[in-house]
Amino acid sequence: MIEKCPVDAPSSIWWVITYSIVLAIDAINVTFIVLQDKSLLLAQQEQCIHMLIGTIMTMFNIEMIEEFKGGDNKRAGNYVNFEQWRINVD
Repeated sequence: MIEKCPVDAPSSIWWVITYSIVLAIDAINVTFIVLQDKSLLLAQQEQCIHMLIGTIMTMFNIEMIEEFKGGDNKRAGNYVNFEQWRINVD
């Protein structure tokens, strides 16, 4: 007997996309768990976030192409996935 699919159940494409990024989801979940530690210093939290950013950039082949100068957000930058960029430009 096949059960009926609930109206609010995720679509098939949602499952495919989620499966394809499961490693990124796991890295984000682990980082959020680490950040919840009450004894973690702010500098340590910042380091965890930077490590997560680096991990995601590596997973999805994202590179920083331009770094913003000035302002309060000196570490911000423009990021691009070069494989995707090539597809859109050609």
